[in-house]
Amino acid sequence: MKYIPENVEKYGVIVKDICNVEDLHHLRGREWEGCLGVCMLLAFMEGVNPSSRSLAKHLGMSSYNNHFSAAYDRLKVNGVFGPRYGAQEDPFLKGEATVSSSPELVTPQHMSEIAWCNIAGIAGGFIGIRE
Repeated sequence: MKYIPENVEKYGVIVKDICNVEDLHHLRGREWEGCLGVCMLLAFMEGVNPSSRSLAKHLGMSSYNNHFSAAYDRLKVNGVFGPRYGAQEDPFLKGEATVSSSPELVTPQHMSEIAWCNIAGIAGGFIGIRE
């Protein structure tokens, strides 16, 4: 069974919802990396410096952990922490996006879930630049 650092557990409810998992302890490699990526971005949006060391320390992990570094590198290569991505102010990630066409079918909550699933996909290496 995988050890889940306490500060990763802090984001557990959100991560479990976004990644559609019941238990973080039994995830394999890339799924775990996707969940770690969601935790990293949540921490960044809370104001944690987006350096590998700062995020690792905040999450209670080593920045040398293979899964942590793979997820971090994918997010960084894809520009998620950069100013062009604008994650900290992104209305989709914050659940504040509005859609003018078919608002009854596509809610801000739904758009937010899609945006966060994309973050998990990037961190897990399923989409985006894979290094």
